Amino acid sequence: MSCAMVVTMMPTAAFAEEAAVPEDAGTVFEEVADEVAYETEEALAVSEEAAGEEEAALLATASALSFTKVGGTNETLYCEIDGISPSDVTGVSYGGLYTGSLSEEDLKYLVRSNGTGVRIDIPGLAGAEYSLTVTTESATYTAGKIQVYSYDRSGYAHFNATTGVGAYENNGQPKKKAIILYVTDENKNDVELTYDGTTVKGIGNILNSAGMDDGSGKASNGRSSNTNSGIH
Repeated sequence: MSCAMVVTMMPTAAFAEEAAVPEDAGTVFEEVADEVAYETEEALAVSEEAAGEEEAALLATASALSFTKVGGTNETLYCEIDGISPSDVTGVSYGGLYTGSLSEEDLKYLVRSNGTGVRIDIPGLAGAEYSLTVTTESATYTAGKIQVYSYDRSGYAHFNATTGVGAYENNGQPKKKAIILYVTDENKNDVELTYDGTTVKGIGNILNSAGMDDGSGKASNGRSSNTNSGIH
């Protein structure tokens, strides 16, 4: 935006003969011109500032979009975003009672196509309020005050289980030494578990606890021994 002003003072001949021009006319004109220039510069500055604020607002809108769906279930945080694919998601993080982010392997299995976009699930969270941030190749999605609920652990299986049952603590978080495996129909025969220097391949072998080989090729009950090399 630019502004140009041309001020021309041309008195008529009669006026020039009959009226004397005041000696300070030039000074008055300079003061008026200076005031007009100042107001023009000030208007330009306000205009540029407004344009900057508008641009910043547009960038904020583009960088902090809303999820198609977001919420919490029993010890799990989830969201859905339409119009993108799993490969578009570059990062997922959460905050609240506990904070964390999904690793590269987590992203591979917890960010899935749902037909119209993606669905992201984050299990293993204690019941509380959380915030969620998902970054993609072109935008950032955020939400806060998402309530995650706790499972009811009042049943007999949890009686006196002060440290939690299985791989989970009583608050729903995985135990510190828990080994997390992602098993799909595609990788069920190739997924591997390594523990204490021993590696077992295939979910069937990993879960096989028929009994350890007693040295005779059989378990102590006479049946076929397990195939998980003693990992339980």
